[in-house]
Amino acid sequence: DCLSHFNERFPTHAGLSRMEVNATDPTNIVMMLEAQRARSEKVLEMYRSVSLPACTIARLLGRSDVELFRALVSDPSVRVISSAGSGSELQQELQRVSAASAVLVESSALVTLESLGLLSKLRQRFLSVQVTQQTLDAIAETAMNINSEKQTGHIFSDSPGHIQLVEHSASELNTEREFYERIERFLRSSAELIAPGAG
Repeated sequence: DCLSHFNERFPTHAGLSRMEVNATDPTNIVMMLEAQRARSEKVLEMYRSVSLPACTIARLLGRSDVELFRALVSDPSVRVISSAGSGSELQQELQRVSAASAVLVESSALVTLESLGLLSKLRQRFLSVQVTQQTLDAIAETAMNINSEKQTGHIFSDSPGHIQLVEHSASELNTEREFYERIERFLRSSAELIAPGAG
């Protein structure tokens, strides 16, 4: 009953939506995918124009911060916006890092460092590696949501009038889950949980 009337019972929750579809006419599904594509393109354009930060973009796309950063880092054609990259800014960042004895890591740093194989090096460089419960939960939840026995692929619209089905093998999904599990293991064994501060 809750599932069949989910939209009526939880009108503000976008986690599950229900649609009547005629078995011989997939028009409703195609229209929904087209609407999702148009919305996603608009949201990603905001990211490219540096109008919104990546965490907000992730929420607008219905993804976790961790998933979005993983996608950004994994795609060589995408520019990851993290700083202006000016000489003075880089010098300032290097001075801060050289003087720091502790580091607070968040989703984008964890995904980037693990992608580069550098995450384990943090313990060698800093006396204290810190993480918030929210970041740790996001990593753990993302890993738990990847189920190679239930997920086989997804369908989406990549351009107007073009629907694409992408299949994922069990081995690809397991590799992705293991990526997040490695980060979680590192945090549970080497990081100190802290409450986010005002600074």
